[in-house]
Amino acid sequence: MTAHESNEAQVNFWEAAGPVWKKEQEQLDAQISPHGSKAIEVLAPLAGETIIDVGCGTGTSTFQIAEEVGNGGRVIGCDISSTMVDAARGRAASLGVSNVEFVAADAHTHAFAGDADAVYSRFGVMFFGDPKGAFVNIRTALKPGGRLCFVCWQPPTLNPWVTAPLEAARKHVELPFGNDPRSPGPFAFADSAWVREVLDGGGFADVNLEPFEAQADLGPDIDAAVQFVMGINPATAGIADRDPEKAKALFADVADALRPYLTDKGVQTASATWLVTATNAG
Repeated sequence: MTAHESNEAQVNFWEAAGPVWKKEQEQLDAQISPHGSKAIEVLAPLAGETIIDVGCGTGTSTFQIAEEVGNGGRVIGCDISSTMVDAARGRAASLGVSNVEFVAADAHTHAFAGDADAVYSRFGVMFFGDPKGAFVNIRTALKPGGRLCFVCWQPPTLNPWVTAPLEAARKHVELPFGNDPRSPGPFAFADSAWVREVLDGGGFADVNLEPFEAQADLGPDIDAAVQFVMGINPATAGIADRDPEKAKALFADVADALRPYLTDKGVQTASATWLVTATNAG
């Protein structure tokens, strides 16, 4: 498969995922917020800066950064899913946030203006068919000396919030991400050495990775957690309508997989990420 074909596959996948993720926006934000907020803290946006948010989704991280840069700054949210970008634009209008803009584009090929002080991403950079080429292009968005900061998942074994339900679901449905650990998918950047190689190949300097851990909140009870984790996966979203019998068996197995993580605060599991920083050496 060529990089172009793989990238096209990602476009198709995220267009399909867009409506699902829009529907589950609040729960998704709650689950990954500790990691995204920590990455913003590490990025340390300054008043008046121009910052690009790659893989902005429905805009939550874009709005958070917009508060930091103030009215004299600007945040550009970029996402491959037009559905999520449309949702982000709607949220910006309803919230009255004027220092943001959103573009439906593939950061791997988008022609950036080259005037950004920083590029940020909350779990939006692990899905490129050609990651080295993608980061070559992302670096063109930055001024000389500009900063890069993104958060990505550490290995699956440290993230039972996704591995436990997906292993249960795999018995019933074909999942969209393959077994190649470096293929586009949630854990494509789990290997810190590979992340360094990709960023070095993209022309970045001062590459650094710091581990970060937080609890993943999947829902107040088992039923809610099952609905959430199956709802955000396009392979299983809506399966109850398409195939009720298969859904019944799938949900039962996923519930069993999540039961060990039920606490008095709801269904919670460990989650672990890399906080990655680098600079554009010019």
